[in-house]
Amino acid sequence: MLKKRPVNNAYLQTKLPITALISITHRLSGIIFFLASLACLFIFQLSLESPMGFDLVVDFFNNLYVKIILTGIFLLIALHISFGIRHMIAECGYFEEIRSGNISAYAFILIGFGIFALFGGMIW
Repeated sequence: MLKKRPVNNAYLQTKLPITALISITHRLSGIIFFLASLACLFIFQLSLESPMGFDLVVDFFNNLYVKIILTGIFLLIALHISFGIRHMIAECGYFEEIRSGNISAYAFILIGFGIFALFGGMIW
């Protein structure tokens, strides 16, 4: 006899722990970081082609919307670096308990925003 078991597929209503959110954010920011690096290589190549290409790139980066997008990308890069360091420390056997894992997650979020605060002003 087959029993009908209750199934809860309300994924958007499930509250994930902060450690899971950091892991997901680390992976997504890595993908965005990779795609942004490809775009940066294209823009770098364009700027080296000719003086006109360089002027085009300078005008592109002076646009307000581009600066806002670059600020977001830089924030993701800072968080990616911070969360990556946390993951490497966790691989060594630290922050494995729930309490220390949560505390370290919040601490590395602050570290990521601190990195962004230190170097984020270079975009503007």
